[in-house]
Amino acid sequence: MTVGVMRMSLVALLTLLCTFTVGLAGTAQADDVSHKGVNSAKVVDKSLPSPDEFIAIDVMPVLENQPQAVYPDSAKKANVEGSVWVKALIDKQGSVRQALIVKGSGKKVGFEEAALTAAKQATWKPAMLDKKPVAVWVSYEIKFALKNEK
Repeated sequence: MTVGVMRMSLVALLTLLCTFTVGLAGTAQADDVSHKGVNSAKVVDKSLPSPDEFIAIDVMPVLENQPQAVYPDSAKKANVEGSVWVKALIDKQGSVRQALIVKGSGKKVGFEEAALTAAKQATWKPAMLDKKPVAVWVSYEIKFALKNEK
């Protein structure tokens, strides 16, 4: 009996916390705390899909321009390479509306911040459904490799 009450109380508390986070205006904020120093809090637009929402499409979005990610100075000095997986929300116009880290490098040298900055600057040909553009999330890898200078 006590365990059931505790579980119910925990569920009620979590519901209350989620309700507080969503707020009265129907907007929500999400903080990516998977890596220190990067705050990806965003206001969620209800007309856009959530990161895990399935969206049917006929044609995948096509990356038209991905600016080169700036190699962090701390990574250069430490001679560190790595990669970061980002997830980006591509809107109906092909602009990146939001980006987040799916899998960090684990190196703590600034790769995540550089990858997010580059991902947000990318331009895409939007996904299509019935010959109409639709907003979708895409995941892709941004690699950081030092050039061999001989």
